[in-house]
Amino acid sequence: MVSGCEEKVLTPPIPTPSSVPTITPTSLFGVPVDTVVAKPLQLSTTELPEPTEILATAPPAMVLPDSSGMSIACAGNTLRIQLMAPEGGSFGAASRILSLGDWLYLLIDGGLYRIERLRLEAGQAADLERIMLPDDIFGGRPVQELVDIDADPFTEWVYALDKAGHIFRFEQTSSSITLSYQAKPDPNEKLSDPSYEFVALTVDDQGRPILLDSSRGALWTPATPGMLLPINQGRGLTASVDVTHAGGQFYTLQRNNTLRALEGTDISKPWRDTDSRRLGIALKTSDHMGMPLVYSVDGVRREVIGMLPGGGIVTRHAFAFSDIGLLRDVVFADGRLFAIADDQLLVYPGPASLISSDLCPSPGLDMFMRPHLYGVDVLDLLAGITSPIDGARLPSNSHLYPGAARLYRLGVHQGVDFFGYRKGWPVVAMADGVVAKATLNYAGVSTDDFERMVNESALLGETPAEYLEQLEGKQVLIDHGNGILSFYAHLDQIAAGIVPGATVHAGQLVGTVGVSGTLAESKPGSVGSHLHFEIRIGSRYLGQGVTIREAMWWLDEIFANRVPSPKATPAP
Repeated sequence: MVSGCEEKVLTPPIPTPSSVPTITPTSLFGVPVDTVVAKPLQLSTTELPEPTEILATAPPAMVLPDSSGMSIACAGNTLRIQLMAPEGGSFGAASRILSLGDWLYLLIDGGLYRIERLRLEAGQAADLERIMLPDDIFGGRPVQELVDIDADPFTEWVYALDKAGHIFRFEQTSSSITLSYQAKPDPNEKLSDPSYEFVALTVDDQGRPILLDSSRGALWTPATPGMLLPINQGRGLTASVDVTHAGGQFYTLQRNNTLRALEGTDISKPWRDTDSRRLGIALKTSDHMGMPLVYSVDGVRREVIGMLPGGGIVTRHAFAFSDIGLLRDVVFADGRLFAIADDQLLVYPGPASLISSDLCPSPGLDMFMRPHLYGVDVLDLLAGITSPIDGARLPSNSHLYPGAARLYRLGVHQGVDFFGYRKGWPVVAMADGVVAKATLNYAGVSTDDFERMVNESALLGETPAEYLEQLEGKQVLIDHGNGILSFYAHLDQIAAGIVPGATVHAGQLVGTVGVSGTLAESKPGSVGSHLHFEIRIGSRYLGQGVTIREAMWWLDEIFANRVPSPKATPAP
């Protein structure tokens, strides 16, 4: 188990088939059955009926099958839709979903899209409409990979948080987009101090966007586009990965899958244990049952648990598809459950014309295939990799992971930082491969160079690619085949023979830990020596388009099966 990502695994609480009857579509809807949906549908443009016609074909609202509150979504009662890019081709990952009015809003590959909900409920094809994409500019700030969304139903405003820390506001009635909060470094902090790390966003009952800051352990709300007001602060928030608001109180999902309730302005107390969650990935609130419930989404168990705020479990919704990806988020609307799993959208219950009489299997971890990321079996391709630093453990601080903000340059971190290793410590190749890039001629970064690049990035609102290249210092990129690459940066030295085109083997020395590209290169001690390490899958860094929590889970799974690096003597 990797340090900082441990979790206690309990006996799964899902009722057995003997205690919970297998659900049939007729018991749910009381309507005739037709066909089985065996394969995901693809969204495309077709001639569509009017909404009134669509409603006539939709089944009644979802009902719970028995007193236990358990329901199971499977091929016989659920519509699966393969999300396709408007210009054609597949997406990498859908991460968040929201319902507002007649629309579903989705975060896909770091961009915001919406789709007409009524058409989906009837199994009709519908177009994804782009709202904002990475690199779009609003209020002088480019969008940098959106990571969370929430809405104020009274104003019909959708708030979107990007990984740099900006909040953008989409006004549904006017379709206009504004910059609601402009992220910037705290002028009083040092480069080594913890910056804001906004990992999630919710909207409270006053219509205020609330930011969860896992770095400083706080909740903030923007007072102006450039100023934050504190809402709550406590040590328990430093390990929080999502936040929601119900009954005038905030609740957080922790990295170890437990839940916490926030009281007052500085008190955070445990509320529930893990409830056997394997990957707590989202926390939501819904009042579709006539009272507010808090919902926890377990990505690995493909399960949604509904709880009374501060109380016990009321409902469970499980997905019983053997080939379903990680369940990332859900939303309830008009009696239906809409869910995002990898790059698919699921609608439960599906339209009456697509319901079959097939029984749903009893859900369980042993029924699921290994999840993929960006359409690739990452865990298989990276099985048994070598640690880039012998004995290295993954950090516990989410700020050191892919997807974290780098406010000093208004950018987004794309790898893992391994601190605690002095200059000259050996860095080795994680697997066999071919060197695709190596810094053979390096001029260094002076204090003036560093400050110039940081200041110009602040004016631009992002880190230009040529500046990022310099700020990464001495670096090595290795192509391992099958679209997998590894990247090693801030090196002090690059090993002899590590040149573009050279063949390397797992555990072979590629360089040593350093500070190149950082401020410490010209100001020793301002930043500690460390290895910046990335895993890239095709054109994406591992973690792109998903939450930091999920990126941590993937790296935990990958590193759990690593093999020891060959022993090498660190440089003096």
